[in-house]
Amino acid sequence: MKHKGLALWLTLSVLICPFSFSAETTDEAPPLPATQSKPSDLVSELRNQDSVFSILIEAFRQVQGRVIQTDYEARIKAANTFDDLKTRRRVVVLATRSVTCA
Repeated sequence: MKHKGLALWLTLSVLICPFSFSAETTDEAPPLPATQSKPSDLVSELRNQDSVFSILIEAFRQVQGRVIQTDYEARIKAANTFDDLKTRRRVVVLATRSVTCA
């Protein structure tokens, strides 16, 4: 459960941090927005957004992979507590099957 919270925190921090850093705290009037007349500026901005999104997806993939690995290890550890060998093997097979399906 704590890993889901970590994934949520990571996702929200990546989405919110750029907004909090871009906020101005001065009392001066904000400058008028500059129009982007060059198409290369627009292309550059889209590439930057794509890069940020790719990093976000990669971070999410790594967190999810770790959650799956931790869950598998917990299931194997629980399976080793059974005294009956047949039950232990069955639980290990089920744990392995659930990891390959995820």
